[in-house]
Amino acid sequence: MSFDSDIKPLFREQDRTAMLSRFDLWKYDDVVKHSFAIYAAVSEGTMPCDERWSPEQVQKLKGWIDAGTPAYKTVPGDQSCISGMARAHVACYGECIADGPVVLPRAGSAVDLFSARISPSACIAEGVDYDTLLERIAEYTLRAAFAHAADQHDWDQDELRRRGLRALELFHNGRAVWGDRIAYEQSLAEVTLTGDYPRFDRANELNPELPECIDRDLRERWRLAGYSVPSLALDMKKLFAELEADAADCARDAREEFMSNLLSGRTIHRRTNEI
Repeated sequence: MSFDSDIKPLFREQDRTAMLSRFDLWKYDDVVKHSFAIYAAVSEGTMPCDERWSPEQVQKLKGWIDAGTPAYKTVPGDQSCISGMARAHVACYGECIADGPVVLPRAGSAVDLFSARISPSACIAEGVDYDTLLERIAEYTLRAAFAHAADQHDWDQDELRRRGLRALELFHNGRAVWGDRIAYEQSLAEVTLTGDYPRFDRANELNPELPECIDRDLRERWRLAGYSVPSLALDMKKLFAELEADAADCARDAREEFMSNLLSGRTIHRRTNEI
């Protein structure tokens, strides 16, 4: 399946002319960018306006999208025939493979900036590169685990422990990131019908690979620090438990050392009272 042989012929010249003010239905990159909106419109029958697509035509477009929007007929292992979605990820993140995109964000990119929050009052990162995003999430996780150990945690911190990365609202270059394809497509179909698609498109993007990569890369960082934890996507209870146990051990060791130093005269009280 490819764009030129399978998808472009679906769009008649009058369809292209009708949409040229917004995008070109005969241009591969335009159709890739708007593929979900196009699919929503043809499956609902709102496009074309004069003749509804057959179920076979709708299924062909859906199959092309599900296959990764290939520009050419691909050969397994041949990276010269990379799908449009994969090439879009290459542009953002620098690397992909032929049979599907792999998000590997480049640190220090001037283009890709990320934000993360649990609620408007709990902003974890704002407009940072990918590596800094991971560092901020890891730091927030540590502080949340320590607060939970002391029974001084707030609602946002406990949300991270209970729901894991699902608790995060992620943003890429100012656009809200959707990890759930079905929910995204349902919302897209709704706004397409109401005419709010342009505003929705400017503010949102479908990128299920980003949460998966954050999960993978965070687990690798914790592994290097000595913590072997399962996926953080659904909850962080196991990681929190290990961090809380280690924090308790460190606090106990620090108390023992402080007591020993006081008794031996190696430490004096550091606070002084002003007279």
